[in-house]
Amino acid sequence: MSLARPTTSAQQLTVAVRLRPLNEQEKARKAFQCVYSLDKQRVLLVDPEKFENNVLRQNRHHERQFSYDAAFGPTATHDQVHAATTAPLIDYVVSGFNATVFAYGATGAGKTYTMIGTKDNPGLMSLLTKSLYEKINPDEYTVYLSYLEVYNEIIRDLLNPSAGFLELLEDDKGNVQVPGLSRVKAPNTSKIMQILQEGNARRTQEATAANKSSSRSHALLQ
Repeated sequence: MSLARPTTSAQQLTVAVRLRPLNEQEKARKAFQCVYSLDKQRVLLVDPEKFENNVLRQNRHHERQFSYDAAFGPTATHDQVHAATTAPLIDYVVSGFNATVFAYGATGAGKTYTMIGTKDNPGLMSLLTKSLYEKINPDEYTVYLSYLEVYNEIIRDLLNPSAGFLELLEDDKGNVQVPGLSRVKAPNTSKIMQILQEGNARRTQEATAANKSSSRSHALLQ
């Protein structure tokens, strides 16, 4: 997960990593757990060959440490991740700056779970908007949401699937837009969660060896 936010002098990029626990399939085949959280900023990566009696590789380094701006172990909650990474972005947003949260990782790494969450355990998208409502006066500001999917270079409106395929256009001033992309009012956090769940249900999914319900597209919430 990377977070782009401005500072008083220049833009700043914050990088955080969240480790997921082994899933049931991995536990069933007794998969090797190769990554561990050491503290709030460091993770340890262990090569499975460390425990193999391979004379040719006995002098090889089998452990490496990596440092990030924030690191979360398998037991970390959405609230903990939000408080340490995305919550501070709200102060910049209400001050008039743009802010972006970008989640990336391999299939089955937990990107959708972290960003969307579930109805009973909402992810960062819902927590971010909840924090936003706590900072603004709803009588003075109106929040609108757009939610799109990019799959095989095709853009779809997840809030209005009947819109068909949309185009990505750039005007003479360099502004990039998606004409026809719908936007809806988000009067409260409950409505936001409903919008996210409905939009996510429309995302393109395809089973993979790592994830039976893998979200095979890129989703962008604005």
